[in-house]
Amino acid sequence: MLNSINVIGRLVRDPETKNVSGNYMASFTIASDASYKGKDGNYVEKANFIPVTVWGNSAKWVKEKLSKGLLVCVSGSLESNTVEKEGRKATYYNVRANLFGGVELLQKKEQAATNARAEVVEENNFYQQGSVSF
Repeated sequence: MLNSINVIGRLVRDPETKNVSGNYMASFTIASDASYKGKDGNYVEKANFIPVTVWGNSAKWVKEKLSKGLLVCVSGSLESNTVEKEGRKATYYNVRANLFGGVELLQKKEQAATNARAEVVEENNFYQQGSVSF
């Protein structure tokens, strides 16, 4: 069976690292945008938050090179984990990045900072125009 997934998105927070039984592991979450046509015919924007784990030397690279807001492409496999709590079962999904080339940086840190500043300016202009109705 083939278990392969590719996701492009922005890091929600800086990667966290830890040592698990002698193996170096990094984890982070990426936000990936999606849109679909709603019942009224208008497009609805949605963000999916996808947890990612990276092992070995790739995890060390992730810790050194990645930070919140950067655009990345993750290639790997989908893993599931079922947990039972108070008689209810819940299944959680996670992307386990491939060991070699599983995480690719699509943007430099300087570009991410510039994009973040531009979004803040654009958002401030939007609210100053009085376009928001409550």
